Amino acid sequence: MVVSNDTVEMTREEMIAEIDRGARKALGLSAAELARAYRERTLDSPGRVAELIAILNLLPDDDPLFAPRLEHYPVAAVRA
Repeated sequence: MVVSNDTVEMTREEMIAEIDRGARKALGLSAAELARAYRERTLDSPGRVAELIAILNLLPDDDPLFAPRLEHYPVAAVRA
């Protein structure tokens, strides 16, 4: 992380780590769980983690953190 004047530069990894630390402390969620709850609009009291959501919104929409988890989708039965 690089801090100069009013600017903070963070790598993607630093951003994810900061989101993860804050989300675990405030809500008991991982960064991926926070991202999913925020995107699905199921996050209770998002104001409690507004600074984490601000960082989350700096990530590109196609970031792997936002990828859906496969266990959320039913697997179709395959007939032999």
